[in-house]
Amino acid sequence: MLNVSDVVRESVAAYGASPRLMTVRDYYRAAEKGVFDSDEKLELIRGEVVELSPQKSAHAWATGNLAKALQAVFPDACIRSQFPLHLDDFNEPEPDVLVAEGPDKRYVKSHPSARDVILLVEVADSSLRKDRMLKGPLYAEFGIQEYWILDLVSSRLEVYREPVRDANGKWNYSLVQTLDPQSSIAPLRATAGSIDVVRLLPN
Repeated sequence: MLNVSDVVRESVAAYGASPRLMTVRDYYRAAEKGVFDSDEKLELIRGEVVELSPQKSAHAWATGNLAKALQAVFPDACIRSQFPLHLDDFNEPEPDVLVAEGPDKRYVKSHPSARDVILLVEVADSSLRKDRMLKGPLYAEFGIQEYWILDLVSSRLEVYREPVRDANGKWNYSLVQTLDPQSSIAPLRATAGSIDVVRLLPN
C-alpha cells in the first residue's frame, strides 16, 4: 500500500525536501493498475493513502443503524455509508455516514463535495484518535458545519459544530459537545425531529 511512513517523512525532511503527495487522479490510476489489493479499504487524506480500520461487528451494526436513524430525520436527503466524499485534488475520505443534499441521482456522475454535505459521522472503536485529530480538522477546513463521532468504546456521541481557524492557521471546531446515552440530539438541519443517543449505540 502506498503510504508515507514516519520513517520516510523523517528521512526526507533531513534533506530539506518534501515527499510527493498523491492526487485523487493518481489514486484512481494506481487502483486501476492494481497497485492496491482488491480487498483493501482505503481513503485519500491530505495526499496520502490511509488504510481504514477493519470493521468489527459492532461497528458495522452501528453504521447501518445510524444511517437508518438519520434517514428518518432527513427524509429528503441522500444518506451514504462508507462512500467517497470529494473535497479537493488531495482529499477523498470515506466517512462512515454522510448526509448530503438530495436527491440521490445528483451523485451519479460525481461524488458529493463539501458544499453538498449536511452532516458527517464517523463511528469509532479503534479509530477515535484519527477521527478527532485527522478527520475533524480536515472537515472543519472544508467548512463542514456539523460533524459527529459515535464513540463505541465510551458509549457516547461527540458533536462538533462551528468550524474555525485559530491564530496558528489550524482548523477545528469551536463548539464541542459530548452526549451520553440518556441525551438526545437534533441535527442542525434536521427536518423531522431529534434522535436519542441510546438508539445509536449497540449496547
